[in-house]
Amino acid sequence: MPSTSSIVDAYVDEQGRSDAEVYLTDIYDGKIVASKYMKRLSEIMLPRFHEEYRGYHYNIEYGARVCYFVEHFCCFPEGSKMGQPFQMLQFQRAAIQMAYSFVDENDLREFRQVLMEVARKNGKTSLMSALCLYHLTSDGEPGAEVYNCAKNEQQARKCYGSADAMRIHSPYLKNRIRRGMSQKSGKSALNYDKNGSTLLALSGKASTKDGLSASAVIYDELASVEDNGALFEQLEESTTARRQPITWIISSENNITIDGIWDERLKYCYGILDGTIQDDTVLPLLYTQDNKNEVFEGLDAYERGEDPIVWMKSNPALFEVKDVDKLIQRTRQAAASPRRLPALLTKEFCLKSGTYSAFLNVEDCINNTTIDFDEIGVPPYVCIGFDLAAKNDLCSCIARWMIPGDNKYYEIAKFWVASEAIRLGTDANQKDNMPYNFWSEQGQPMDGTIWHWVDIVEGDRVGFDCVLDFLNDLVSVGMYPYCIAYDPWHIGDLEDRSIRRLVGDSRSFAVPQTARVISPLMREHELDLKAKRVICPNPCLHHNRTSVQARTDNNDNIFPQKKDLKPNMKIDGFMAEIFSLAAFNKYRDEYLVAIDWTPPE
Repeated sequence: MPSTSSIVDAYVDEQGRSDAEVYLTDIYDGKIVASKYMKRLSEIMLPRFHEEYRGYHYNIEYGARVCYFVEHFCCFPEGSKMGQPFQMLQFQRAAIQMAYSFVDENDLREFRQVLMEVARKNGKTSLMSALCLYHLTSDGEPGAEVYNCAKNEQQARKCYGSADAMRIHSPYLKNRIRRGMSQKSGKSALNYDKNGSTLLALSGKASTKDGLSASAVIYDELASVEDNGALFEQLEESTTARRQPITWIISSENNITIDGIWDERLKYCYGILDGTIQDDTVLPLLYTQDNKNEVFEGLDAYERGEDPIVWMKSNPALFEVKDVDKLIQRTRQAAASPRRLPALLTKEFCLKSGTYSAFLNVEDCINNTTIDFDEIGVPPYVCIGFDLAAKNDLCSCIARWMIPGDNKYYEIAKFWVASEAIRLGTDANQKDNMPYNFWSEQGQPMDGTIWHWVDIVEGDRVGFDCVLDFLNDLVSVGMYPYCIAYDPWHIGDLEDRSIRRLVGDSRSFAVPQTARVISPLMREHELDLKAKRVICPNPCLHHNRTSVQARTDNNDNIFPQKKDLKPNMKIDGFMAEIFSLAAFNKYRDEYLVAIDWTPPE
């Protein structure tokens, strides 16, 4: 590296102000559009650049050295600039200078944890990768252990892979950092043999990560962690033996995990900013919109021919790194399709989205077209989907079929509810106002009898025997189950054997309850309902469809939200429909041959 003075000169202006001081001053003066949290941070931090605070003072030398390392020894790991020197944006340089330049009389850093909340596609992966390499090689920590962490291995190795790509493309680093087995862990790592330091990617259960002594931790997307931060906390505890460890948490928001480790850390940062918590070791950098209205204010500005500057509160790299046209497109899509809104708010604007969007419009959920078995005949085979009930809950089963010369799906929907659940429904705290007694008196006419929409079962639980009796009733009128799909949650060995006796070992299966599996089924069913291709006049099923609240994940998969639904929002019938569709799709070709199906003329 060049002399300290020349490095410092590169990161101060003619008035001797560092990038961090200039950046916070511009936020304070309103020249940079920033969130209320960043404005509050500027009020807190600006006096500290020139005055000692609780034993800490500002020494730009330390932050400048990190900036110099990133911009001169690291490069862009991917995209059109791959291999070019990593020129940071002002907000990135400011973050590094604040994190590393406040030191005590022994030149030890003040901040041991930096929490940066920022929307996706603002250059966070490249920044984290460069920081990993800095701590691996240049932070002065002998035998450094640097960990890049995330919820799953794929996400953790994304940052690790970017760091490796930086190493490969850097003339300075490629011959100094070795990729291979770590002597400490015996796992694949980036190794800086000069001082015995290693960089590893970590994910999974914390119980498998004993014996760590982390000097630097880079945690990606903590908001998505569902283990309540067990790995994060263990890594934090492992830093105690280090001289000046640091943890970087860089994450967007998340609409799946609520009140987890991420929300806990955010609340802690809010307390630091409002003065209710005194902690000189945590630096909160919160890039987020102040409210939901600003999302659409930016869209309105764009429609008027203006730049959506307000979006820079959560997207400080907008216009320079993040593609504004793609963000406009996603915002328009969310405005037209409300179920896309939670993912947009959380990932693109760092806003909490505690509500979920209705999956279907009411008019799409209801199709009162009746089924006349005298006209269409009794189907020889049906595809079954069922969803068993927990205690005091609704149980449902769907028999789905097609008929030759018709592209519609026909369904018989059967529901069971425990009498105890109806009794509890009279309690104001659990009242669902569902007319189960009325529905139990109505149903589908067939062969001179009525197949009631709902059966009320004595006790507090509906057992599998109710479903089995219904399937045997279908057989008794000539409707044979061809294939069966179900939620495995309440299925034991006894139930599994009963199912296999009906359809054989090869035509029954449990449907994995994952977004990747459920999402395409929901999208297909949505299209069929909108086109009125699903004929089932059961009012209880119609209500179940209207109750479905959908969440959208980062991969644009949709999944029904079951948590915190109101007592009258039952979705068991909808899920049974999804399972019946899964069964039909899996055995579609065989089934259509079995019923001699022909397309409509």
